[in-house]
Amino acid sequence: MLAAAPAVLTEAKGLASAAAAKKDEVMKALISELTGLSASVPQLVTSVKTRVEALSKTRWVPKGVDLAAPRSGLGDATVLWDKAQSAFQSNHVADAVTAAKDAKANAEAAAAALKMN
Repeated sequence: MLAAAPAVLTEAKGLASAAAAKKDEVMKALISELTGLSASVPQLVTSVKTRVEALSKTRWVPKGVDLAAPRSGLGDATVLWDKAQSAFQSNHVADAVTAAKDAKANAEAAAAALKMN
């Protein structure tokens, strides 16, 4: 029984090292994903906001466009993006990525409602 102890200890240390390596790999992937979202989401939100503001100032709104839905989606996207940034600052990368993905989805939905696609 005692003869097997060193092998078990070595295996346990190997598992701990493998788990730490996997955690680092997942963290790098999340940060990479968040970096991509950081490049696209603010631009998308800005373009939707610009389009909403421009349409709000005109008398003519394109057929099939209702500004209420894009305004709501834009507001949600902005709140979610702020949440993503806050989560990242607090070192909650997974939460930041989730919030950023949700912000992107809301901004894309607002863009679609404005027929920007």
